Amino acid sequence: MDPDNRASDQATADIPPKAKSRFGACVEQFVSQAVAIAADGLSIADASRLFVALIQTCVKAAMGFSAPGVAKKRLVLDAVGELYDAIGPAIPLPSVLSPVRKFLRPYLRRFVVAAADGAIEAVYSSVK
Repeated sequence: MDPDNRASDQATADIPPKAKSRFGACVEQFVSQAVAIAADGLSIADASRLFVALIQTCVKAAMGFSAPGVAKKRLVLDAVGELYDAIGPAIPLPSVLSPVRKFLRPYLRRFVVAAADGAIEAVYSSVK
């Protein structure tokens, strides 16, 4: 098992399986719609809007769980990672970086998830 997945499973252990399942279905639906949108390519602004919309949706959904904040945040960060995995290839890179896209992908994913960490806090503060 991937160490990141193991850490995620441990962090979200306090969330009831039924709630996790509903949350996962919602994320899956969002990601499917995002993939359809990304089929024709994305601008950086389009990709940013998708990530912000996902974070807003997920934070609002996770607020209903009776679990520690760390567990809820981990769920949202995992959702951001799923979205990046799905639409990452459609996000434009400067042409000089395009030849090394496949090598940069894991680093770009970590950057996106790290940026999402702060965005989650901002969204949570605005909706609580």
